[in-house]
Amino acid sequence: MAAPKSVTKVYRSGAKAGTVEFTSSVDRVNYTLEELTKAALRDVGKVIVPKIKDATPKKSGRLQNAWQKWVKKDKTDGHMELDLGVYSKAQAKKKGKDYVFYAQYILMGFTTKDGRWVSGNNFLQQTVEDNISLIRDTEAQYLSAIEDEQNAIKIATEEEGKAEDA
Repeated sequence: MAAPKSVTKVYRSGAKAGTVEFTSSVDRVNYTLEELTKAALRDVGKVIVPKIKDATPKKSGRLQNAWQKWVKKDKTDGHMELDLGVYSKAQAKKKGKDYVFYAQYILMGFTTKDGRWVSGNNFLQQTVEDNISLIRDTEAQYLSAIEDEQNAIKIATEEEGKAEDA
């Protein structure tokens, strides 16, 4: 979708000498911010998913290869968000990927059939926390582009349309 034009114009005619024009660019700026945020989150996903794959326990390559990223709008407040996880059974089948139902058990822990508790290995959260500075630096590259609107639109849309699979 193209950036919206400045949509609010108020013309005020006074004396014959001139006209005063006010143009609001709020919609255009909001669009630019949203597109830059989306591009920044997409790039953060590209950076962090390989690190999560490296941190995944190596017992099975299926879980290691199952990590994906999704950039989407939050349904409650409309802000862009980056989701990291594995495909659901239906999504995995549709994409031709392995369904790894046990990812949540490895992350959070589980009780075995004989009642023994196996503690989780929350490597996902730990990996993200360990790379906060990298995430900030990646996002800063995009969000600092707001100062130059033409460059911002170019940066935000160059990755659009590419597959989200990691």
